[in-house]
Amino acid sequence: KVSSQMKALLDDADFIIWVSKIIWEGQGEKTRMAIMDHELSHCGIEDGTPYIKPHDVEEFKDVIDRHGLWNADLLKMGETIKRRYQLVLPGVVDTISITHKGRTETISAEKLSILNQMEVE
Repeated sequence: KVSSQMKALLDDADFIIWVSKIIWEGQGEKTRMAIMDHELSHCGIEDGTPYIKPHDVEEFKDVIDRHGLWNADLLKMGETIKRRYQLVLPGVVDTISITHKGRTETISAEKLSILNQMEVE
């Protein structure tokens, strides 16, 4: 969020998004779009006042491994993820690849099918 002092220099901009050139250049178009979507999702304006929106969910993978989707925010995110990956069907698509921070994980459609069938606790 641009401070009031910076607004005078930036023609009344409300937000500045900085992305590392090294990280940006190392990503494909799809990941760049996701990075920008993520950063723009932090930009909020309410009653004409700009503010930074927090993440919908902040949790450790290990806590989810131990306790499942233990609160309302995690339940909502779990449902969103489940809906997103139900599009992968065994026999139609064999695998899906997800790239995050330069690391690519490939998940089999069979494993995704099993995850889709799991009930959210």
